[in-house]
Amino acid sequence: MDPVKPLWIDGFSTYNGRNDKVPLESTASVSSSLRLIHVERLALAVFSPGEAFGNRKRRVQGRFSHAGRDYALWVTDPDYERAYLSKLNGVYEIRDCYLALLSKHRVAAVADVRSAPYSRFSPHFGRDALAAALKNRAIGYAYLGRELGGRPDDPACYEEGRVSYERIARTERFRSGLARVADTAARGRVALMCAEKEPLDCHRTLLVARALAGKGVPVAHILADGTLEAHEETMDRLMAAFTGDLFLSREESIAQAIKERTGRVAFAGDGPTGKGRRSR
Repeated sequence: MDPVKPLWIDGFSTYNGRNDKVPLESTASVSSSLRLIHVERLALAVFSPGEAFGNRKRRVQGRFSHAGRDYALWVTDPDYERAYLSKLNGVYEIRDCYLALLSKHRVAAVADVRSAPYSRFSPHFGRDALAAALKNRAIGYAYLGRELGGRPDDPACYEEGRVSYERIARTERFRSGLARVADTAARGRVALMCAEKEPLDCHRTLLVARALAGKGVPVAHILADGTLEAHEETMDRLMAAFTGDLFLSREESIAQAIKERTGRVAFAGDGPTGKGRRSR
């Protein structure tokens, strides 16, 4: 296991931060400004940093320790910022961060179902970097984007330029990937990883989880706040926004609701190699 290292050049801080600043003349020695780390404890502070100067604008700041050093960095994720700005000023401790969250839910392996397992905005979530980080925590990793991805390279899985989840589900490749996940899940918990935070906006729920549940595999979703939501409860949320035929059975209504949702979130473009509005 590689030794835990500081994030960057420490000892330089802004007025309200802690180790959140690097001198301009030292930036050449910083290889990356993005790091994927494991934090045992994270405190999110909600306050007005400029209140002493008459500025009451509220912000959210993350405070944690890493490699023996303390950090205080501004939170820029819009979802978390929105969620915590809705709370009263104060300090909120979060104990389950990133890999600790997987450990909390006893996840033994991660199945990466992204068709493109990389991001130029978040390189630490690239396939190799992620696999290495998980290995250091004794969590398995398998890339199954070719088998279970939401943007397949098979033109037969597209219908009028849009991915068809029904066509994907009928392919031998998908069935093979699904069997692999089901077999692994029989021996330990498997987390399906994709790019969307909300389960109902992602093919891992509308396609893969649906197929697993249909095989009798217990499925639950880890939500953005770290809690678990049973697949049936996720389907209840989907149904709450669906206005279908009152005379349909629950199974038939869910099928229609999934089809309707899929029409909004599935990748659409000029076939598997074209550009579109989804790129999972």
